[in-house]
Amino acid sequence: VMAIFSRHTLTEVTLQAMASVADGIAVGIERRQAEMELQASEQRYRALTDAMPQLVWASDERGAHFYYNRRWYDYTGLTEQESLGFGFTNALHPDDKERTLAAWERAWRAGEGYEIEYRFYSRPLEQYRWFLARAVPVRDEAGLVTQWVGTCTDIEEQKQMEAQLALLNEERERMFEEVSTPVVPVLEGVLVLPLIGSLDTVRMERATKAALDEVRRTCAHVCIIDITGARIIDTHAVANLSNLMRALKLVGAEGIVTGIGVHAAQTLVGLGLDLQGMRTHRTLAQAIAALIKNGHPVGRGRG
Repeated sequence: VMAIFSRHTLTEVTLQAMASVADGIAVGIERRQAEMELQASEQRYRALTDAMPQLVWASDERGAHFYYNRRWYDYTGLTEQESLGFGFTNALHPDDKERTLAAWERAWRAGEGYEIEYRFYSRPLEQYRWFLARAVPVRDEAGLVTQWVGTCTDIEEQKQMEAQLALLNEERERMFEEVSTPVVPVLEGVLVLPLIGSLDTVRMERATKAALDEVRRTCAHVCIIDITGARIIDTHAVANLSNLMRALKLVGAEGIVTGIGVHAAQTLVGLGLDLQGMRTHRTLAQAIAALIKNGHPVGRGRG
């Protein structure tokens, strides 16, 4: 255009120089447009992350944090200077620092996903709360990690519910143990241990301990094991029952097994329980009647 309106003929050198200047201007315009687009994209990203309820952060390829959303600063009360780099540890619970840093280093060194639970302190709230942290690596076209993007989600209510549930389960287990392994004195020196349900190893260990403790406490010399309501389905159950009988014998108490019907007897023999030398009765009532007939006084065991 300039060549058309110029009063002088432009030389080839001049035209090339002008073309070079035009190219430079175009590159500058494109660069500026790219910078403006990047700036607008960053503003949209910050607006988006600031609107999120989670703590959002980003770090470089070696794990040093360079960005946190507004929610981070609102919750922790830390300044930007306190937070950048590895400053997030300033908010970590002392008991969580070592394992968190170790897990984070393993993740960014290996370029693998990161997930961990830890506690962050809130200066405004003056308390620690549990968070679930997750982070993923961002890679370039060559597959190299250029940065990390992560979030921390508040799971304090979930943790409290888990703790309450654990307490309820412990209480339930304690109550179940007391109910499932009662040792009842029925005659002087005679105890009854009714077994109901599965005769698994853990439960039978509890039953054995309860029986032995009560034998020692009351100086009982007979302990009736009533298996009317027990499920004897495998060799483990038979072995556990045999161990209980042997344990009673070792402390000087005779074990008597009741509740053995025809089917139960066939099952016990089939699973390898040797009933020879073992006193058995079909029902608990028959066992108690036999003991009374043999001279056991009717009364409570000594407590």
